[in-house]
Amino acid sequence: MSTQMISSICIALVGALLVILSILFFIKEKRLKKNCTSMVKWNVIKYKYLGSNNARSISPVVEYTVDGKKYNAYRHYKKIVSKNKYVLNNDESDSFYIQDDTFYINTIGVYHNYRLLAEEKWPLGTELPVFYNSKNPKQGFVEKVVTINKTVGIVLLCTGVGLIILSLVFYILLSL
Repeated sequence: MSTQMISSICIALVGALLVILSILFFIKEKRLKKNCTSMVKWNVIKYKYLGSNNARSISPVVEYTVDGKKYNAYRHYKKIVSKNKYVLNNDESDSFYIQDDTFYINTIGVYHNYRLLAEEKWPLGTELPVFYNSKNPKQGFVEKVVTINKTVGIVLLCTGVGLIILSLVFYILLSL
């Protein structure tokens, strides 16, 4: 066996491994959405602040009870986007918004008091839906089930397929 063939096989195997890993992420996403179908409505008890520096997000934390046991869940986002949009007169209502499970925050011209922003959108005591897994109630999501497993799966799948194609091209070019 030539070194070109061995190199091509190794690259293709890494690509195949990434494709298999991507399938596992897709299965996990589907299973999570399938299992987290039980819904209760409970009240916001506090806020969770995620991220760092300008790319921070605010999530309402809801305490809910299943079979007499208390659990906490918070609003998940697929990503946090820091936008450089100047807001006139420090209009706090234009400081952040949520669209397609992405948390957008405007960062230029405004000092953000995250607690006040959270209290404006989700006052303490606000009733929000929590979707949870009835077999594992600790697995809960506020408002809807949001994960990044699908995104990770797509990245791994594209990388794996790209490596497989690269290994074929590499082998063909070096065989000439």
